[in-house]
Amino acid sequence: MTWRKGQPWRRVHSLDRLNEQIRAAYPRAVPPATPATAWGSLADDAHSSDSDHFPHYYAALGKVAVVCAGDFPHAPELGLDFGEAAEALRLSKDPRIKYVIFDGRMFSSYAAHGYAPYTWRPYSGKDMHRTHGHISTVATAAADDPRDWQIGEDDMPITDADAVKIARAMVNQKVGGSSSPTVGELLQALEPAIAREGTNPTELAAALAGLPQVDPAKLAAQIASLLPATQVKQLADELARRLAS
Repeated sequence: MTWRKGQPWRRVHSLDRLNEQIRAAYPRAVPPATPATAWGSLADDAHSSDSDHFPHYYAALGKVAVVCAGDFPHAPELGLDFGEAAEALRLSKDPRIKYVIFDGRMFSSYAAHGYAPYTWRPYSGKDMHRTHGHISTVATAAADDPRDWQIGEDDMPITDADAVKIARAMVNQKVGGSSSPTVGELLQALEPAIAREGTNPTELAAALAGLPQVDPAKLAAQIASLLPATQVKQLADELARRLAS
């Protein structure tokens, strides 16, 4: 059966998840900062019906035609370096990958043209994919596996429990000790830190003393529950950077 324009189609679930991950990890690069077409899945008139961007019917993926391909922008000035993401995908050897193309190179999960699986090789297509990257998945049931992709160590998702541990560890490292500090203990640690900034420690301590007591562990858990895991990781990294400076 051949899909025709106007008929139902969908993108495989694994690429839905990859799209979510990349958008969450690089929020500055989402449209309109980058063209919506750079995030495309469905084939345009320039693609042949053999393209993975063209919807096909596969028994393992249900009765609706599916697209097993996705494009993602390369926008390093906005934080999204697709070259880094592509290399992370290559190293992951994820079984859902069919092939990836970027910047005049490609790799596939199968041996081709004398190159071993998951090895970069020259790409000879008309579009060198300099401004965006392309990923095709296999056309088996694995393509609908919605597990997270490995798109870079710094962007790997963390659990809420991990976020709580990170926040608690950062506070403990600054204050000292292994137990969760109270606001009073934090106030004692404020003076040497804020003195370096030229702030009056007495005035600041007096202002903070009127605040209700806070359990840092509970606060960290509340923050973690309100933010996507990738944003929690970015927040933790930024806090760690500022506390270390």
